[in-house]
Formats: sequence, structure tokens, C-alpha cells
Amino acid sequence: GRIGAGYETNGTNRRTEAYVNMSARKFQTAAALSYSAGDDYKDGNGTVLPGVFNRTALNLSAAFLLKPGKIASVNITRNMTRNTSFPTLMMDLLSDDTWMIQGKYQVNAQHKWYSQWNTQVYTSLVDHQMGNGLRPASATMLSHVYANTETTGGRTEITIRRPNTVWYVGADMKYEYANGTRSRKMLTGMMAGKTFYDTLWQQGSILRTGAFVHTEKKMGLYQLSVSGRMDWVHSKPNQPAAKTMAANSTLVANDLNASISAGISRYFNQKWQASFWIGRGVRSASITEKFINSLPVGLDAYEVVGDPHLKPEANTQLDFLLRYKTDKTQFQVNGYYAFLSDYITTVVDPNLKPVVATSPGVRKYINVKEARIMGFELGWNQQLGKVLNQDITMAYVRGQNSVLNQPLPEINPFEIRYKLTAELLQGKMQPYLSIRQSFAQNRVSTAFNEKATGDFIVTDLGLKWKLATKIQLTAVAQNLFNVTYREHLSRFINNSLPLNAPGRNFVFMM
Repeated sequence: GRIGAGYETNGTNRRTEAYVNMSARKFQTAAALSYSAGDDYKDGNGTVLPGVFNRTALNLSAAFLLKPGKIASVNITRNMTRNTSFPTLMMDLLSDDTWMIQGKYQVNAQHKWYSQWNTQVYTSLVDHQMGNGLRPASATMLSHVYANTETTGGRTEITIRRPNTVWYVGADMKYEYANGTRSRKMLTGMMAGKTFYDTLWQQGSILRTGAFVHTEKKMGLYQLSVSGRMDWVHSKPNQPAAKTMAANSTLVANDLNASISAGISRYFNQKWQASFWIGRGVRSASITEKFINSLPVGLDAYEVVGDPHLKPEANTQLDFLLRYKTDKTQFQVNGYYAFLSDYITTVVDPNLKPVVATSPGVRKYINVKEARIMGFELGWNQQLGKVLNQDITMAYVRGQNSVLNQPLPEINPFEIRYKLTAELLQGKMQPYLSIRQSFAQNRVSTAFNEKATGDFIVTDLGLKWKLATKIQLTAVAQNLFNVTYREHLSRFINNSLPLNAPGRNFVFMM
């Protein structure tokens, strides 16, 4: 078993968890329980920002050895969340109740044409409520959203092993459904006392069925990998809104998507390895992208409108990877270039009026005929003497909307992370220093009404101490110098108040 507890000073965040496991020759079972909660926090300037949350999770799992080589298992998770602040939206989370259930059956075969056969089924059920009832009483309208979603599916896969070759062949299916209603009760003005109802996901549903194959083959110093899959995707709104029906002659869509990729790796010696990959992946739009109806589902207060006729997005990508590894150092760099056709994104449409008058505007989902993304990721880990270890990572992404000739939205800036760790007292004590440098992001999308972000440096200082065989303590000073900064993918609470990250924060865990 295991128990853990943690506390953070900035936001008074409390986290607890407990886990117990019991196993025997023919079965294994486990239970886990966690609870976490927090309050408003302060940024580096001392400004109080909304951050209230509380969450409870319970997990039960069991596995049974039915016969030699045949294992059945089940995993059940229950998540509950109450009264959580959504600071950049006009509503807060009132409640969220989620069930996640998964069953698996695994066969490890001997003396058969296949070596393993895995089958699983799963379902996820969510009841979700949002509203502005926790906001100040000066609201002119009382809003409440009730949503329930379902995701159900299954997958089966057979593994076939031969000398120098392995095959994975299988099929999967996934059904998604979303239903939601918003009520708007007017509290002031000429419409006071009246209540309006909106259908939000229009009872949208998507059924995906697919088949896939993947193979890996060793050829001396080379290893070849090839993958392919075919998907049929059927989508429709079961309760379309009046304006959706008026704007579209048909609301049902059927997509046939083919994806394929291939890669080859070359081992020059025990230290050097190089890989080259090329692939084309195709995805159909999600329920939100197709059917969302005037609801702020992004990271800000803009209402978003879907398009049931969005074309599937296709990504053709090249990757190159170079890796060097010895006993005391490991270096890896990955560069990539992606050409996207019918890229799915949103743009602000000034011709669309928001349903809620206080919303800054409306974004609608569109296909961009051509877009490009390129970037690289670099990692270097090095052992310095007998005590110190340093780790350096870098990441850069550049996206371009080729039709509008402007950057793609919501792309993080160039970032460098450095971590220096010491191993003391035979590894029982590990002090560390972590520095994160995030550069300014001035490549922003005007069509998305995106704002630029300045650069910042955040420093953490921590200590992990294995006090006894079964007890570990952790103490961390996050944002040690109390820097005021905003992550690029966070937004603004209002036009003048950004959702800044927490200022200095002390974390204690046991």
C-alpha cells in the first residue's frame, strides 16, 4: 500500500491519496482514493486570481487468471468535482460526475500462429453542470448549462511474431455522443423574468470504425516500420438547432479516411542511431468542431459555432531523429515538417452575434486549405562526475496559415528548460535546481484575435529526501523569485486582467 499528502502555500492547495493492492496466484485487486482542493491564488504582483477547485477520485481494479495464459481484468474509476472556478469564462463549474469503465481480455498463446491477442471494451459517462450562480449578485442574467456525454468503444488486436519481424493487426470502434442545454433567465430589463433555452451540442453523435496494421522488421543494422489504417466516420446532430437547419441542406456526414506511415532506423554503432519517418494522417472533425452551438468552449469567453460540413483534416509529415547514447550522456534531436490540408481551426466572425450580450464575440470553425507546421525538440542528459546530473531540453514550433498568410493560433513560444540534480547520501537525498526560459511569442493570429506574450524565466528549487525505507519527503520552492508571467495558452479574465500563473509557491509532500 501507499499513502501520500501534499500542501501548497499559494492557493492553499491540499492533495491526498491512498492506494492498496492485494495479489494471489490467480487474482490481483487494487483500490485507490484521492482528494484535492484549492482556493484562489496570487500571481507575482500579489493580484488574487480565481482558482477554487476540489476533486475526488476513486479507482477499483481487478485481474483474474482464468486459465494459463488467459487474463481478464476490469478497471472502474469514479471522478467527482464541485464548485470550480473557470476564471476566463462567464460561468463556473458547478458539478462534474464521471464514470470510466474498462474491461480487458488478454491471451498469451504458445505454439499458435499468433503470440498474443488483446481485446478491450470501455465506456465513459459524464454529467456536467456549469453556471454563474457563484458569481457576484450583480449579474443581469442567470445562466445554467447541463451537459451529458458518452464515449463507448472497443478494440481488438492480434500480435504475430516471426524471426526479425512482428505484426500487429486489429480493428476498433468508437461512439461519441454529447447533449447539452443552456437556460438563460433574465434578471433585469424589459425581458426580466423570461427564460430562454438553447441546445448546445445539438445531441451530436459520431461513430468511428477502423482497421489497422503495423509491422516492424529488422534488417541487419536497419529497422523498418510501416503502419496503415482505414476509418469510416459517420456524424450527425440528433436535435439540430433551427439556425443550423436553416444554414445547411444536409447535416449528416460520412468520411472515409486512410492513413499510412513508414520509417527506417539505422544503428551506426552502439552509440549512434538515426531515423527518418514519413506519414500521412487523416482525422475527421470532433463533435465540438461540428456541432457546438454558441458556447465558449475554448480558453476564453468567445462563443464558438461549429460546422457540420467540416472536411477531414490531413497531415503529411516528415520527421528526422538523431540519437547519441553512452553510459554518461544521452543526446537526441528531432526535427519535423508538416503540411496540413483542410486544417481545422477557428476565426472570429464579426457577422455573427453572440447569444450572450457580454460575450466579446463569436468564433466559427473553418477549414484552412493549406497550413504548415515545422519545429524541433532537443534533449541532452549528462552525468557530471559521481554526484551531479544535468538535463537540458529545447522545443520550438512555427505554424503558418498559408491562405491568410499569418501565423497559426495557439502555438507555444520557443522554450529552454535546464535541471541540475545532485545525488547525496547514496541517493537518499536529491536537491535540484530547475530553470525554465520561455521566449516572447509575437507570432500571433489576428484572425483568432490572439494576443502576444512576453518572455519570462521561472526558477524552482527542490529537495527530495528518502527519510526511511518507506518514507519520502519533498519540498519545493516554485517560482522562487516571484516572477509575474502569463503562459501563452492562457487567456484574459477581462480585457485588462490576464490569467497570470501563480507567484512564489512552497510545496510540501510526504
